[in-house]
Amino acid sequence: MGFYKTGVVTTGEFFEGAGTNLVQQDQINKSFSYTPSTGSNATLTGYTIDYSDCVAGEKLHIKIKVEWSGFDTSNTSGTFDMWFQGATYNITNSTWEWAGNNMVPPALNSAQDLTNLVLSASSGTKVIEATATVGSQYPGTRTKEHMGIRTDYSNAKGKITISGLEVIRDKYYTSSDTSELRVAKDYIAAERFYEY
Repeated sequence: MGFYKTGVVTTGEFFEGAGTNLVQQDQINKSFSYTPSTGSNATLTGYTIDYSDCVAGEKLHIKIKVEWSGFDTSNTSGTFDMWFQGATYNITNSTWEWAGNNMVPPALNSAQDLTNLVLSASSGTKVIEATATVGSQYPGTRTKEHMGIRTDYSNAKGKITISGLEVIRDKYYTSSDTSELRVAKDYIAAERFYEY
C-alpha cells in the first residue's frame, strides 16, 4: 500500500490503496479460474501489468495465490504440463506478442513448477513469491504484459484459480521481512496503514 502527496499530508487529502501495484487497477482484487480442456495450449489470460513507469534494471517483487483441485495424468493424448505464460504489448506495431520478453511468468515458473504443484495433492493452495528484473525493452518498445496460464493435455476435470497478483517495484516494496515503512522525498510506502 502507498500514497503520494506533495507537501503536508492531512486526513482525506491523500490517495491510498494498491497504488504501488503494477497490476491494472480494476484487476487487483480479481481472481481468474478455468478448467483446462484435454488438448494442447488451453490458456487462461488473467492479469494485465503496466510497466510504463518502470526503469530498465530495477527489481520487481511478485506474489500470487494459486488454488487447484482435481488434476491427474489420466489423459493419455499427450504429456500433462502446466505453466505461467504471458504476452507483451509492442508499441511499435500495436500488437500483443507471445515471444515478447515477458518478466512475470518466467520469474513465477522459476519459483514454482505448476505441473508438480497441481499433481502434489488432489487439492491445495499456495502463495508463490518471486523477483524479476525489468528488461531493457521496458518501457521502450514494451509497456504492458498479459499474465495467465497455459495447460497441455489436462484431464478436463481439474480447476485452477489465480488471485491476488502483486507486482511491486523495489523502491515501493515493503514487508515484515524487510521494513514495514519507507519514507522518501515524494512518497510513503507501508505494509499497512491504520486510520483513526
